[in-house]
Amino acid sequence: MRNFLIILVTAIVAGGAFYVLSEHWRHALGLEPYLLFLACPLMHLFIHRRHGQALSADEARQKKREHSAGCH
Repeated sequence: MRNFLIILVTAIVAGGAFYVLSEHWRHALGLEPYLLFLACPLMHLFIHRRHGQALSADEARQKKREHSAGCH
């Protein structure tokens, strides 16, 4: 059910974006630099999602010790 809702919302947003862009293409081109700037934090969130959460507490401590030993 959750996947269906995600697909439905994505389709609605894509349809709305298509309508807005087709009617206001010249105005939308002026927003390109800002959209690119806003894409950076979004990409960071999605790319680093759950980064390191699969480690147990002992593994995380060991990895931290190894990292700090290599830094000094």
